[in-house]
Amino acid sequence: AENNPEKAKQIADQGTQLMKYLTSREGFGEMFQQDMMEPLRRVIEAYQPVPTDPSNEWRRWRPAIQDIAGKGMMRPTVKCTGNYPEQCVEVTSDYYMKKNFQRTDARSLFGDV
Repeated sequence: AENNPEKAKQIADQGTQLMKYLTSREGFGEMFQQDMMEPLRRVIEAYQPVPTDPSNEWRRWRPAIQDIAGKGMMRPTVKCTGNYPEQCVEVTSDYYMKKNFQRTDARSLFGDV
């Protein structure tokens, strides 16, 4: 900035203009569509209902995930009391997660989202 005050002022002015735009109704709306609505729309479009056993209308989520991902793929990552988020503790190390859940292919367990 000391060596090129004109460039520093230009960068600062551009930052000011960007913040004015992002805090305007139009700018916030565009940001909301791009960062919230569009990703949520893709999640909703990618949703595939879990097939249920015809004899059991209320299939549990844990067996459904195990059927999709395979036995042994589900592990707890945090343990919480349910009272306050601050009381949650991590029960799975980063090493464990990287060792057991790093995929060698680019495909997601649930398809492209």
